[in-house]
Amino acid sequence: MADQDLAALALAAFDQVVSASPGFRARAGQRQMAQRIADSLNDITLGEHDAPQVAVTVIQAGTGVGKSAAYLSTTVAMALARKTRVVVSTATVALQEQLMTKDLPALAAVLDQPFVFALAKGRGRYVCKLKLERLVGGGEAVDMFEGDDEPAAQPQKAPKPSKGQIWQDPVERRVQLYDTLASGLATGKWDGDRDSLAEQPDPADWGTVAAERHTCTARHCPRFGACSYYQARMQLAQAQVIVANHDLVLASLGMKALPDLNNCLVVFDEGHHLPAVALDQFSSAMELSGLRWLDKLPKILIEVAEKMGFVLAQDVSTLAQQLKTALLEASRLAMEFLRGMTSTYDVVHRFKEGVVPEAMLEPFKLIHGHAAALSDALEALGAELKLRAKEDPTQAAQTATQYAKLGPLAPKINSVVATSSMWLSDSEPPLAKWLKSDTSSGLVHLSAHVCPIVPGDLLRRHVWAQVRGAVVTSASLTTCGSFDYFLAETGLADLPQVSTLAVDSPFNYRQQGQLIVADTAADARQVEAYTTEMVAALLADLQDVPHGALVL
Repeated sequence: MADQDLAALALAAFDQVVSASPGFRARAGQRQMAQRIADSLNDITLGEHDAPQVAVTVIQAGTGVGKSAAYLSTTVAMALARKTRVVVSTATVALQEQLMTKDLPALAAVLDQPFVFALAKGRGRYVCKLKLERLVGGGEAVDMFEGDDEPAAQPQKAPKPSKGQIWQDPVERRVQLYDTLASGLATGKWDGDRDSLAEQPDPADWGTVAAERHTCTARHCPRFGACSYYQARMQLAQAQVIVANHDLVLASLGMKALPDLNNCLVVFDEGHHLPAVALDQFSSAMELSGLRWLDKLPKILIEVAEKMGFVLAQDVSTLAQQLKTALLEASRLAMEFLRGMTSTYDVVHRFKEGVVPEAMLEPFKLIHGHAAALSDALEALGAELKLRAKEDPTQAAQTATQYAKLGPLAPKINSVVATSSMWLSDSEPPLAKWLKSDTSSGLVHLSAHVCPIVPGDLLRRHVWAQVRGAVVTSASLTTCGSFDYFLAETGLADLPQVSTLAVDSPFNYRQQGQLIVADTAADARQVEAYTTEMVAALLADLQDVPHGALVL
């Protein structure tokens, strides 16, 4: 289809949506937005190409413009014509629900060409049936319940709770939860999705049975055919429109969980959140206390290797002890440093311009070397388990069980490798580096943290270098009437393929609105008192509103 035909098709779809909406009032800003999207994306090149055409349009559209109708109608129509897909990324659950329950069903009812839409969730939102079976069956439940800083508890079968009774014992609570989850799966009353549970479990309890990349052997798992996560992935594969959140989109880069960004259209709604989400995704932290996991790590590696007849290339016991010694030294130096600045144990210290004292760099060099060697050993053993499951399917159950034992160790050792590497970096611009000490758990908890100051360069390299056609939109993208700060923060500044557009809200705030700065008695940090005061003030104001009110 010719480029001009694609643009015309996109606008025709928008007009079709507008005309099919009863009581709809024409909004010039919405039409402007649809026109810009159609013009920007009509000649992009998707897929592998030596010199692809790329377009990213950044649109600020005020409240009431109708952003979702403008970008959904145009991008979906163009994607269907190109036989590709649309990924719509948001920052909030509320907008995801609006898109899935209102906007996309309405669009599907209007467009001539049918399409399927689906909500993408992270792997951790689904249960791992193999883990759950092991726990309900009594296998290794004690070890999985054990925390880094508390003694192991002996789980016992909990009696049925009486009505209204609250179980305080954590082991009984977990046993009851896992029995309930297993029963729901067995009877078909639950699909394995955490969000479909009537009552949300404690995050720590759920984490024990959640699906996660590091404990998953995928198609080599004996429960792969009934896996809730991979069943959801199969549904995603059939969808032309996928709704996700910014966290998942960034976390899935290069992971094949979502369509390749160079072969689909992408919409980042609530785009003003993108820089903050990127900072969180590209940051790293590691514990300097609570190191009991390092005592378990070599034991588990050796046990799994022996069971599978695999010879470890490294002396993991010595490496783990050396790593623990280096971490304890870093912890001692960090505590001395923090105690020299304040008498409290609850403190965060940020190093100016990311410059760390030389004395604190030495243990981190040792930490990085030992952790990298342990990570290599863990990776080699994991790769061998996957290979054996592939070559001999009769060993799938055994290898999946052994692989699951390694899984919880991978994020811990990987965080040490990543954080120590960034801690030793003297890149430009400098990285933000800080130490944190807190006693909220009843013990002194020490940790080291690193993150970029501005995520623009990372977004440019990891996101925009892959994207071929994208829309970034929100009601608040400009600062003092300019897109410059947002473009710099997101890595879009100076890219030739980027265009911007600001569309005014249809609401005449200047004539219809009044800005009131509330002088509250309660400080905003006093959440309960502040909220009570603000609700009372809001209700008083709403009594004077003659027609309607929008509360954000």
